[in-house]
Amino acid sequence: MPKALKTVIGTKHKTWKGFCKAVREASMSGIKEAQKNQEEMRTLKDRIMGMETWASALTRNFHDIIRTASAVVASINQPPPLPANTNAIQQPHTVITPPIHTVEIIDIDTFVHGVELKGP
Repeated sequence: MPKALKTVIGTKHKTWKGFCKAVREASMSGIKEAQKNQEEMRTLKDRIMGMETWASALTRNFHDIIRTASAVVASINQPPPLPANTNAIQQPHTVITPPIHTVEIIDIDTFVHGVELKGP
């Protein structure tokens, strides 16, 4: 029996006579209303399923991004791989630092006139 008809007629009849009475009392408007409600429920379930699918995809993408970022960070923190020729002498790892520049402080007159003025 279709769900809409079950909703209108009911399913808890104890006798055949009670069931037949419920069938006779069922109206087309009641059945159509039950069908409409059933369709709305189906639509809501479909929307919920779509939202769950979207949420799981979003979560999966987020986890993939975190996993990729973790792998990149881990690869940056690892020492460089050994050369293919294991007989080669490994050079110590050297750090190159940029040269430190010094700045000479001069007074404003020297800056403007290009010569140092001697004052009293």
